[in-house]
Amino acid sequence: MIGKSGGLGKTEPGPIPGKERRKTHSTSQIACAAVFCWQKWRAVFPPDDIDWVRHVNGRWLVRSTFRADADAYLDHLASVDPDRLLASSGRARRLARSQPGEDPKPWFYAGLFSLATLEEARRYLRSHDFTIACIPRFADTDLGSFHQGNVGISTWEKIERIRSAIAALDAEDGG
Repeated sequence: MIGKSGGLGKTEPGPIPGKERRKTHSTSQIACAAVFCWQKWRAVFPPDDIDWVRHVNGRWLVRSTFRADADAYLDHLASVDPDRLLASSGRARRLARSQPGEDPKPWFYAGLFSLATLEEARRYLRSHDFTIACIPRFADTDLGSFHQGNVGISTWEKIERIRSAIAALDAEDGG
């Protein structure tokens, strides 16, 4: 290829005086360069909250239908309220990282569903009683079966800590 130097390769003199020819590169050299560029790009532009939440939800081992229910909720928000999808994803990411050394899943899912409406909770959180119990807006509803008197002390303490973190997020957001 005849042309000016640029891109990945070094150049060598071409057959036309003043023109340079780009050296060819192996596929592995190009792949390595692409990976390096991708890693640098991801360092500068980390995955947004929505991508991160979808990735994490897809990888974790969770009870029964929770992964599918969370995926359906994310798809629902993407179609009806993209702003709430972004806010919910940000909350999930923030809460999942808030307690180092502790299982992040309860924090993640409580954050993810913390802005759900009552109708959405009925649809996407059915049979996910622990998460329902962690979300303050559902405390006085008929959703879920976890109440202070019927769960262990350590379980209830975790529910209260997650509720407090969500209440703090609500206060920050003015809601």
